[in-house]
Amino acid sequence: MNTLQQVQGAKTRGNQMWHFILMIGASSYLYGSVALADNLIVNGDFENRSGPIGSAYKFSPGNLLDTKRYDIVRGGADLRDDHPAFTLFGDHTSGTGLFLAANGATDKSTVWSQTVTLDANTLYGFAAWVSTLFPLSPADLQFSINGVQIGQDYTAPATAGVWAQFTGTYFSGAGGAAPITITDVNTAAAGNDFGLDDISLAAVATVPPVPEPGTGLLFIAGLATIGFIRILVRPGNYGLNQV
Repeated sequence: MNTLQQVQGAKTRGNQMWHFILMIGASSYLYGSVALADNLIVNGDFENRSGPIGSAYKFSPGNLLDTKRYDIVRGGADLRDDHPAFTLFGDHTSGTGLFLAANGATDKSTVWSQTVTLDANTLYGFAAWVSTLFPLSPADLQFSINGVQIGQDYTAPATAGVWAQFTGTYFSGAGGAAPITITDVNTAAAGNDFGLDDISLAAVATVPPVPEPGTGLLFIAGLATIGFIRILVRPGNYGLNQV
């Protein structure tokens, strides 16, 4: 391994160390409290019923009898109107607000999407609350940012009317525009009905750059390498053949 490779390896290990430290901090942050003050998601609590929602599902107010449809509901009577078999319950935010209710698609279509702008070299915490509307074949949700899946597929609660939280982290790299998608990968036509609420994304920490080695350090390392080679090639020293 030459000096340049050693330097590059040190930088890589330095970045890995920062990522590891930040992942621990993010886990503590996410699982301790997900009250994200600087949420990048617009209308993640769905309280603006006409707010922007990207979806391959059909918006179908008052009728979720067919698959691949969604509605923004207040629970109670709204859910009863959408489907007589749905369990009646409130949203996650306050119990009386709005949330997204969906009858899962049979083709793994995206139920919700939104594009946000991310800062470079930043670790983000993502969270969403998930519920089941009817206790048969709960949804299996896949959360992705910029085409990269966050965590594993997440199965909605087996009990209808209960809210459970999905959390994960994403490192932005170069940053820029990044689409966020939620996809139900359960393709069952029966059951597979779910709710979404309080979707959030916020910066947890910025990764400080690993300093470049100074030119003086490289010069010293180069001299040391040359001296080592000269020792190896002295008459009677056959160590060079063993390197």
